[in-house]
Amino acid sequence: MDVLLRAAGVAWNNSRCEFRLKIIGDGPERGRLERLSDELQLTGRVAFLGYCDRDSLEKAMQDVSVIVMPSLCEEACPVAAIEQMMRGRLVIASEIGGLDEVVGRTALKFPAGDANALAGCIRKVVDDRLLAGSFGKAARERALDLFLKSEMVRKHVGLYEKLDSENGGGSV
Repeated sequence: MDVLLRAAGVAWNNSRCEFRLKIIGDGPERGRLERLSDELQLTGRVAFLGYCDRDSLEKAMQDVSVIVMPSLCEEACPVAAIEQMMRGRLVIASEIGGLDEVVGRTALKFPAGDANALAGCIRKVVDDRLLAGSFGKAARERALDLFLKSEMVRKHVGLYEKLDSENGGGSV
C-alpha cells in the first residue's frame, strides 16, 4: 500500500490529475497508511473503508473501474486479479510472478515497487477515460478464455495426456 499511496501522491501533487482511491481492508498498518496519506497531501483523494463484508464490498466497488494491485511479493495464482478481470475491470499490476502472467497484455503494468511508474499508469487512465473500458473488455475476454473452471480442467487433462504420450503411454 505504501507504493500505491506514494504513486497517488506523485500523480496528484505533480499533475493534479483527478482520481479517487479506495483502500479496502483493515489491519495494524492502517493508522500508519492514513498518516502517510495525509503527509502526501491526499486528504479527500483517498478513502480508507476498512473491512467490508460481501454486501458492503459489492456496494463499495460499484463505481470502481480500475483496480490497482501493487504487489511486492510473487503469487502463483492471484485470484483477486482474476475476479476483477472477470468483472471487466482494468487492472494496474506489478510486473511480478503469477500476477504478471495472469493479466498478460490486458493490464497496465509497472515494475514492482516503482511508485513513479505506477503514477504514470494512473495518469494514463485519468488522461484517457476510454482506456479502462478497452482494457477491461480485453481482461474479461482473457479471463473467460483462460480461467473458467471447464477450460482449466480441459487444458490440464490435455497436458497430462500429452505428458503420458511422450512417456510411452504407460501407467503412472
